Parts: sequence; C-alpha cells; structure tokens
Amino acid sequence: MGSTGATAVLLSCVVLSIVAAGSAASDKPLIISNAALLASPPEASPSPGRKLGGFMEAGLCPVQLGHLKQMGKVQGSCLGQAIPQRRCCTAFKGFVCPYGATMNDVDNGCAAEMMATIQELCKVPKGYFVMCGDSAEGITC
Repeated sequence: MGSTGATAVLLSCVVLSIVAAGSAASDKPLIISNAALLASPPEASPSPGRKLGGFMEAGLCPVQLGHLKQMGKVQGSCLGQAIPQRRCCTAFKGFVCPYGATMNDVDNGCAAEMMATIQELCKVPKGYFVMCGDSAEGITC
C-alpha cells in the first residue's frame, strides 16, 4: 500500500509539472506578424483562357472569413480613414487575434484573403493595418 501512495504523489508531480510547463509557454503573447498584415492575394494570370487559381478557390484557409460577424465591426470602425484610429485598431485586433496562428501562416492563404477582404470593405490601402502595430514585429494580441 505504501508504494501506491508514492506512485500517486509521483504521478501528481508529473501532471503538475506538465500543466506548469504548458501555462509558461502560453505566457508569451501572440503577435500577428507584419508579413501577415502585408499579405496579398496572388495576381491574376495574363493568359486569356486561364482563371485565377487563387487563395479562395484553393480552399486552403480553414476559416470562412466572409461569414464572421467581427468583419462588420472592423468595417464600421475603419471605413474611409486615412490613418487608423484607436477604435479601428481595436476592432481589427478583436477580429484577427482569435485567428492569430492561422493568419500568421502566410502559406495557407488566410492572411491574404483577410487583408484583401477588409481592405476592400474598408476602402483602405495595402499595409494600412501595419499602422495598428504596437511592436516592431506586428500587432500584439
């Protein structure tokens, strides 16, 4: 019976150290990279018989950005601003941060799709949301 108690204590220590290590790793804030904020969709091919085999048709982005309610909040807060104001940047962060890891993967097309869609909705130029960055790397979530 004594070894059962020792095993339980040892198991508890292992579990607690795993939990502590997991929480320590999550203490580092997620940063939406400037590369993601500057992403743009592939250009259309000049060949007349070919379609743009772009990011939306490829289906690589696992997030259906056009159906997200937060997109409307970003549009309402940022529409037509020459320089993003605090309200605009806050709305943008609220939209992008829950999908930060997905958006930072510039190879899956999500960042390009998101930036193209929001730039079109808000009538802002490419690179506009880089001005919302609060660090040299990008936007901290």
